[in-house]
Amino acid sequence: MAVSYTEARSIITSIGHHKAQEFAQDEESLSLEQAVGRVCKYALRSPIATPTFDTASMDGYAVISHQTNHATPTNPLQLRVMGLMNAGDAPMEVDDRIFSDLVPCVEVRVGAPFPTARSTKLRFDACIPLQHTQILREGGEGKIVQVSNQPLTSWHKRIAGSDFRENGLILERGNIVAPKHVMALASVGVREVAVMRNVRVGVVSIGSELTSSLLPPSQQPPPPHKIPDANGLYLAAAVREMGLDGNYLGAVPSDSHTLTNFLRQHITKDNFDIIIATEGVMSGR
Repeated sequence: MAVSYTEARSIITSIGHHKAQEFAQDEESLSLEQAVGRVCKYALRSPIATPTFDTASMDGYAVISHQTNHATPTNPLQLRVMGLMNAGDAPMEVDDRIFSDLVPCVEVRVGAPFPTARSTKLRFDACIPLQHTQILREGGEGKIVQVSNQPLTSWHKRIAGSDFRENGLILERGNIVAPKHVMALASVGVREVAVMRNVRVGVVSIGSELTSSLLPPSQQPPPPHKIPDANGLYLAAAVREMGLDGNYLGAVPSDSHTLTNFLRQHITKDNFDIIIATEGVMSGR
């Protein structure tokens, strides 16, 4: 018994709602690089604060800022270099006492942590860039540099937790994973992401004017004037551009019996979540 257009829409809507609820329960775990373009299943938050410690954002000399607050162009201050720290090095513990008017400092490279003061166990809190200093002496008695300006504690320093705080939101649930999210998640140690199962979409074109590549010769529409299908391939490509799994199923003639059998086969196999049928030229009423 035939159903009306309104009844057909109601049936499709009901089934679609039920299928959507089932689909929402599915998920799969993918590595970060494989998750790009997929919809994240849950909100993604940082498990840690990052950076986990203050680091130098420029090559320079780490100092305790209050020990250099008297430096001026007319009254420059001399610093004694106590060592060198590179990115990845463990923090040095440095004697932070001032001897012979020489303020202790440590040469640091970009990304290096700040050294620790031996007397207080606190980290040095400022970085003086190399270009703001002048080397006075190098050799057996150590390296001595001169500075003419007081550094500020927040200058040239990448502050702990300035990228992400612990439990800080990186990507909301239901959003698409992009390369920028991969970088952010990798920086906090996340290596896998739970994503929604990808929607499988099949596209079939309908039209007796189209060359059908899926039907045997005995079922091919008679010539002479047939054209290759462009719409179906275009729609399958557009679906893939949206991030879904689009597949072109070919073209079938404008015959209800042939089309019904074709669709029934694919629905029975359950290879697709959605099948899009498109017709360019109406061949009948």
